[in-house]
Order: sequence, then C-alpha cells, then structure tokens
Amino acid sequence: MKIKITIGLYLLAFLFLFPTNGFANAGLFGGNGQNIRLESTEKIQMVSEDVDIYLARSEQPVTGGAKWEEIDKAHYKCKFEFKNLTDKEVTVSIGFPLVGDNYALPHYSEKNEDINQTKIISQFSFIAGTTHGTYPIRYVRTDVKKQFTHIFLWDMTFKPNETINLLVSYSMTGYYGLGMTQKMPYKWGQDRYGFEYLSEFDTAITQIFGYVTATGKSWHGAIEKATFTIHVGEYEKYLEKRGASEIDEDYVYYRQQQAQAPFSALYRRITPAGWSEQGEKNKRVVVYRFTDFKPEMEINIQYAFLLIPKNLNDYRKTVSIIKEKYNKFRTMIIQSNRPNIKIPAEWDMNAEKNVADIILEYYGISTNNAAIKPFLERQVWYPVDSPRKIDAELKENLLKIQKSVL
Repeated sequence: MKIKITIGLYLLAFLFLFPTNGFANAGLFGGNGQNIRLESTEKIQMVSEDVDIYLARSEQPVTGGAKWEEIDKAHYKCKFEFKNLTDKEVTVSIGFPLVGDNYALPHYSEKNEDINQTKIISQFSFIAGTTHGTYPIRYVRTDVKKQFTHIFLWDMTFKPNETINLLVSYSMTGYYGLGMTQKMPYKWGQDRYGFEYLSEFDTAITQIFGYVTATGKSWHGAIEKATFTIHVGEYEKYLEKRGASEIDEDYVYYRQQQAQAPFSALYRRITPAGWSEQGEKNKRVVVYRFTDFKPEMEINIQYAFLLIPKNLNDYRKTVSIIKEKYNKFRTMIIQSNRPNIKIPAEWDMNAEKNVADIILEYYGISTNNAAIKPFLERQVWYPVDSPRKIDAELKENLLKIQKSVL
C-alpha cells in the first residue's frame, strides 16, 4: 500500500531590526500543484538537521543597486535525516517555498502562467538529492492560501521504516539597503532623543541573511539533533576591506544621493542567543547545537555599517554633514514662524560633544553623558560588552572635545 503526502522544507523570509530573507527546514504540505497547503504528519520524523550557511560576496560589485548579481549571497548546504515511522511505503512530495517579497527575485504577473522552470531553479542553484543522485525539481508559484511563494518541489518514496538522508543546497541573496539601529519597537519623531541631530545615528547600511526553523513543527515529535553552522570568517574579512559598498570606503552612492555621512563602523549581530564562536580569522564560524530541538527560532545574521567613523577623516566628514543638515532644519523651523513649534538650539560645542560622546560610547569608552542616555538605550549596539578597537588619532580628538566642554 502507498500513502502519498506532500512535505515542505521552508524557505521563509523575515525583516531586520533591519528586513531579511531566509530559507528554512521542513514542513508538511497536503494537496498538489497550485492547491498545496500546509499540514502536519505523524508518519514521518525529521530525525536530524545539519545546516551550513556560507556567506559570500556577490557576482558583481556591490553598488547599492537591487539586481540579483549586485547583492551578496548566502550559500546553504543542508542535510536532513528523515525516517518513515510506518510499515508501509510512503511517497512524498518535498517542497521548499520562499515566503515574502524579495526584490531580487524574478516577478511574474498573476496572468502570466508561462513560468521558466529552468531559469528560476538555476537562479537559486537549487539541488536536492541523496548520495545516489538528484531529484527532478519543479517550481510552483504559490500555495492555495497564498502564504508561500516560489515553491520548489520533488517526489521521494520511503520504503517501510526506511531512513533517507536528504541533501539540499541552494543560494540566494540577503537583504541590502538602509535600516534602523534602534531596538524594537521603533520610536519615531524628530525630537525623540531631545536633540534632533542624534536621530541621524539611527541609520545604517545593512546586509542581512537568515534561516527559519519553525516549519519543522509539522513533523512527528522533536528533532533529535540539530546543528546550524554560519561561516563568517572569510565574509567578514571581505566586508572590513570593502566598506559599505565596493565604490569606495566613504560609500559615495549614498552620500551623493542622500547626503549621508560615511557609513564606516561594521557591527555584527546574530540572533537568537545561545551560539558559540569557533576558529580563528578566515576559518571563524558561529555554531548552534541542539538536542530534542523544537523548531521555533529564526536565525538572523545582521551586518550593519553604522554612521560611526573609523578614523579622524571620517569623523570630520560626519560632523560636517550632520551640522549642515541640522542648521538647515533649524532654519526651516525659524522660517516657518509657527509659535507652537519649539526652535532647536544653535549648533554649538555641546552638540559636537554629544556626537563625540556617542562615538566614544560605541567604542566602549564611558562618557557619563546624561544628555545622550535616551539615545544610547535605544541602540542595538548598546551597552557595549567589551571595548572595540579605536583609531588612536580619532580617540585623541574625541577626548579633546569632551574635555573642552567640561
């Protein structure tokens, strides 16, 4: 006797403190074709899950564009151990969907049913199989409830009580663009920190990758063993050299188009907590290990180039641009001649000290500046657990500014 069900290995998407995209582990689908739907099963167990995520540079220079080739990638290598818990043969249709709207993916109108299967599958470099060979992959646009999009499917047959090691690999872009550095929930409003110019530091150039596990709840029981390894060493070496883009270190594109100061300091945040960092330099990895794993977490890998200078030259550019924008804002308020709007104070050494103290605090140097405390408490990088390396010339200049106002 054969039982046919449809199984989904999710490729879910989610958003950052900054937005992102991520593929994920196995869920169960019922139905077929465009009528597939998410279900659960007691017949198949995901015994183990072993995922390696390799972060890598794009095929072309990163310039701020939205083309697939211009955005850095994550390459996923996954091994899933599935076990048929029944004494009957079971045929399943495995599915990997991508949920959400990824600007780098090919888009098709609802009326366009002429989907180029080969183009989409090859764009993701999507392969599924075992050590004995690969499975023929087919593509479906969405499920019947339109919860999931870009679904890759293939058939597998389990013999009675058989265990199969499924190997899946694929590549996709992360998210690249402007993001917020505030802790969630976000707070909006020009004067939320008491000084309008501090809000400039809420912006970052972000790159985000992810992996979602929640769909593994569709399977029988807990996953006995799960390991997630994020290979960060080579990629972080590349980011430190590259800067916020590959145009130049000052990120000319955004400075010209949006009058932004240099996005310099690289900040990495990986959630949830519970990971360990291993290896050195280019071989450095971040690892999660679980037993009796209940798949509920979302792994979120976030890189942000903050408006925090790395050297004295960047600092001078940053202050010059923030000061100019602040003075224009102040002039606009004055010229509006509206009595119900408070006129911001003139830019002075206190303002410059506040900016300098934010930078010192980022590098782990305490300033005890109560004026910037509301700002600091909203930032994802604060408090600083251990001091960050700071350029000696930059530090000397910032401390001089601090002392000049005391």
